[in-house]
Amino acid sequence: MAVPKDDEPPTLRVELKFCIDEISSIDMLNGTMAAKVWIGLAWNDPRLRGKTEFPENCWMPCVVLKNSAGTDFVYKPQPTKITDSESGQCYRLSYGEGNFACAFDLHEYPFDSQKLSFVVRTISMHAVNSKLKSNPVRFENYGSMAKRVYPEDPNPRVLYFDDDFDITQALVEWTIQSLKLINNNKINKRTNGVDDAHLMTVEVVVQREFAYYLYQLVMVLMMLSGFTLSVIKMHPVTDFSGRMGFVMTVFLSIVAFAFVMASSTPSTPYLTVIDKLTSASYALTFFVGLETVVVALVAEFIGAEEEPEGAFDLIDKVQLWDRVAVLVLVGLNAGYYIKVVGSRVAGRLNIRDADRKALDIAVEPKFLSRRPRVSVSV
Repeated sequence: MAVPKDDEPPTLRVELKFCIDEISSIDMLNGTMAAKVWIGLAWNDPRLRGKTEFPENCWMPCVVLKNSAGTDFVYKPQPTKITDSESGQCYRLSYGEGNFACAFDLHEYPFDSQKLSFVVRTISMHAVNSKLKSNPVRFENYGSMAKRVYPEDPNPRVLYFDDDFDITQALVEWTIQSLKLINNNKINKRTNGVDDAHLMTVEVVVQREFAYYLYQLVMVLMMLSGFTLSVIKMHPVTDFSGRMGFVMTVFLSIVAFAFVMASSTPSTPYLTVIDKLTSASYALTFFVGLETVVVALVAEFIGAEEEPEGAFDLIDKVQLWDRVAVLVLVGLNAGYYIKVVGSRVAGRLNIRDADRKALDIAVEPKFLSRRPRVSVSV
């Protein structure tokens, strides 16, 4: 790389390295995750050849984590170092710890997978005597400069989990499925002008372990709905009040259980899978109660209550058709549960958990196939 003239800004290549040190928790109610990350930036500045200390009034690249949330977030950039004075090799390391805002999609809750995102945004460090005005900075994978930055670095990669981060034990309720780096500017077709900030997203896809929710939520809802079947032993005409009281008791039990579930899940403007199952249980008890009223009115209309006792009179026929109707309603509800839950459980069981080796292999080619470019004003 040739040394630029006084009136000519140099073109620099900045190499990015992103390390996820820890993901300690995912808070669905507040839409955040707690994590620790390291960001390394390496570049060559030909003006710094022969220097051992980084000058105070000199341009340097800098990034921030755009989706950091809360006042407890800690962002600590380390002092910039010249690691190779012969080439002007520089390195800047930053540490971030705290909460990150995540846009969770709960349509499939509790059989959902989520994307945990770290949004990296470039900013410019202005310097009075810097020659790098409106300098185009090209971000590439951390690799070609790795040996000159840290010869003993065991992970000269762009994106990875720290060796101390156990991906199988860190999040008890979740399993990690993939890790990748996304160039947001390429997706959004930005102009890459001097005022156009560069955004990159580190995306961790996690899959919820649904066994607890299956047994503690879905199965309980299904059993509460199943109690509705007991009304077939209550005559819709002679025991009308007792039958309606029982249906209302089941309905209120489902309502109470739904309130308990709502206390541990975030409010959404759409129905989740568990909401749909709850609505199906509501619908079952409502239609059984409605069917009871209709049967009682029909029996009154045809005069079944006034029929003399016989081997098989009208009131017995009314009870027979009533039982058929109840069985159909309960069967439809059970079929809906089996279809909704069964398809999702089968789909999740076919997804294998990714191990560390698979994640490391999958990450690198995704980034190496791209050469994102961005212009920053410094």
